[in-house]
Amino acid sequence: MYIDEYKLTFKQQLDRNRYRENNRAQLFKYGSYVDLFLNSLKKSYRHFGNVELLFVGSKLYDLVECTNKKVKCLVLSKGSRSLKESLRGGFASYYINKLVNDVTRTYRSEEPDINVLKEYSAIMKKTCDLFYKIRPRAVVFFSNTGAFDRHLSIACKKVNIQTHRIQHGWFYGVEDLNQVSDTFWVWGRYFYDKIKNNYVKLSDITHVFGYPHLMNRRIPNNIPSVGEIKYACFIGQPVVPNDVYKYTFDEKLEKIELIAQILSKYKISLVYRPHGTERRYYNNHLKQIAKISNIQITNRREKLKDAFNKYDLFFSVYSTALVEAAMFGKYTIQVLIGKIKPMIVDGIPYVTDVERELQYMLNSSSLRAGLDDYYIENNTTLDQRVDKFLENIL
Repeated sequence: MYIDEYKLTFKQQLDRNRYRENNRAQLFKYGSYVDLFLNSLKKSYRHFGNVELLFVGSKLYDLVECTNKKVKCLVLSKGSRSLKESLRGGFASYYINKLVNDVTRTYRSEEPDINVLKEYSAIMKKTCDLFYKIRPRAVVFFSNTGAFDRHLSIACKKVNIQTHRIQHGWFYGVEDLNQVSDTFWVWGRYFYDKIKNNYVKLSDITHVFGYPHLMNRRIPNNIPSVGEIKYACFIGQPVVPNDVYKYTFDEKLEKIELIAQILSKYKISLVYRPHGTERRYYNNHLKQIAKISNIQITNRREKLKDAFNKYDLFFSVYSTALVEAAMFGKYTIQVLIGKIKPMIVDGIPYVTDVERELQYMLNSSSLRAGLDDYYIENNTTLDQRVDKFLENIL
């Protein structure tokens, strides 16, 4: 069964491989050095046996920290950043960078020939052995259907371990999520209804978790009027060739440049906040964005909550951080490119003709700040949301 799953994932991953090839080689080289450097630490964080929850990565740090206080948890750290976060939080962690590289390497060829399939079968056996050793009651993921996470999901199915996914970002390609996950937990009723209406097979496994971060909603008292906006932020996402969105970086660059030109007329400063994968894989894109006048690239140490406190107006193509910005009472605009569709049709305004529509919004003061509770449930504490989650899965 897992060979068929592998072939399906291979097809989905092929375009990304071709696009990232040069940068990926450097990542593998870096990963090998990280393995050597952290190998001595790894043994200290092998807490096998009696593990209640196994988290794949620590993207939702607050959630992991809160859950770790209630049940015995172990974090599978896919990279050095995840391991550092686990060590900082005092979480038991097992470093699996070599496994990540081994799995990813099998997706680098143009076709999965018999030798590649044999290699993958051997890797799958090692992965199943790892889960047999850890013996968690359940595994929690923070993404939808990425190649490596799918690999771990398939291994969990083979050894009869339940898998649960919590929405990390704007989900896409979730049609077959029920094949690799027992439950899917979303941020609010809006996302639940979206899945119910578009992915009928997922209705029974989808639940509302709420906002998975410790930051409770803080609507600022001094929201400026549209005419008083001084600082804007474009939230980045990598442009990855695929069959879903079909747009190019040149198209995105053109939109950003046009936005910067328009904002400069209104004396509004613009910054570009790169997605983490943009810094790792697409640094050449960031160099081109940095050349645009009236725009700066944010410091890599700037946290998302810092951005919410500093800027008044946010743009993005499809980053879920745009929804979070609206939730925190900010002005937001989605920029539609290619086949991108509105994230929230009646919650966040969007533009296709940037020059005409953006100027209209700024001139007419038609922008609105904030987001209704229907989209992201944040009326309970994170502690209460975790209790509800654990009650349902353990």
